[in-house]
Amino acid sequence: MRIKNSAIIFIACLFSLTACKSLTPTSENDKRLTPAGKASEPKIPPGKVSEEASSIQLQLARNQGKAEEDALFYLLNNSNGSEMMAGPYQIAFLVEKPKGYYEYAAGQLKWKEPSGTAFISIVVRDAYDGRTIPQLDVKVNIINEFSKSVAKKTLPFGWFPLLNRYGDNFQIDRDGNYMLMIEIARPTFARRDATNGNRYTHLVKADFERLRFSKDDLQEPTREENKQYWLPLAKAQGKAFKLALENMIYSTALDGLAVQNGDYLVAYATEYAKGHWELQNGKLEYSSRFGKSAEVNSHLGVVLMDALTGRFLPGAEITASVSSPKGPVGTYQPGFVWHPWVFHYGENIRVPGSKVYTVKVNANPPPYRRYGKDIGKIMANPVDFTFQNVKIKTGQN
Repeated sequence: MRIKNSAIIFIACLFSLTACKSLTPTSENDKRLTPAGKASEPKIPPGKVSEEASSIQLQLARNQGKAEEDALFYLLNNSNGSEMMAGPYQIAFLVEKPKGYYEYAAGQLKWKEPSGTAFISIVVRDAYDGRTIPQLDVKVNIINEFSKSVAKKTLPFGWFPLLNRYGDNFQIDRDGNYMLMIEIARPTFARRDATNGNRYTHLVKADFERLRFSKDDLQEPTREENKQYWLPLAKAQGKAFKLALENMIYSTALDGLAVQNGDYLVAYATEYAKGHWELQNGKLEYSSRFGKSAEVNSHLGVVLMDALTGRFLPGAEITASVSSPKGPVGTYQPGFVWHPWVFHYGENIRVPGSKVYTVKVNANPPPYRRYGKDIGKIMANPVDFTFQNVKIKTGQN
């Protein structure tokens, strides 16, 4: 069930009169009172038509966010949890019974039985378009009614049947009132789009106050593990993402293709070299050097999805080897790139000219957990696919 906002406000004010009197933060890390607790000052990130994104393409991003929001609301309505805006994010938490998962180790998937007394997961979504944000450093700290920390962890990212998110099992021994403190570090991944990529610039905090924890109230394993309920919602997320990917491949990329490779869908897209936002001396700055220098003259993008639902798979270690009829051109490890409407792995590269190339894509199985004993035993094999006749054109923008 969702936590009642009015009750949280009342209890928060009852225990902290000063928090109710002063709602204006004095620094980036100060927090405002919200219906669910306290959080970094909300700030909706940009979502403007730009050289990288048309109004139609921005809508494609919002469609992805809406599909993920539908899945989140389903989970919130079937578990103990709530959501609030903090900084540029919508942050939600869910408390469920402990969960088991598959873990990839020593070349195979091994099942880990549930442990602890509760499973706590965090969903972090962009406050403009609603898409869940991968590859974040998400820390949680559970504080009891005596202001003592009873558990703290950095939550690992996981593949879930219904909605991918950050989560882990916790040992909470006593029923009672708790506060869930969440801290999200500034991400290090590149952001495309000179207009819209200036986002996620600071540490963000969110405190969900007066969480009532009771082992008896936790839901049994949710319908998330029943295909009848989760598969349509998961496939809706995959469909929204694939529509955006198709728009990139057929409307803006110079060349591209998506194919199935075992448990995966693999795609590539080639573009002219691109600039992006990156951290420089501790500050997020836009650098056009990556798109306008003699070092590079094209951009290679790779997308990895699970074939079961079509959802984007972050956190993979991708290797892309480019060759021409004359021999190898280069081997690259494209990293995750935030894009205004298609998340992908990308890198600016240099090729000897506008020609047809061969691109071989390899990746080990995703390193994160797969939840659901009956349905999580997937993606045990590596990605290995060779794209022939890939058109790469040189240029910069």
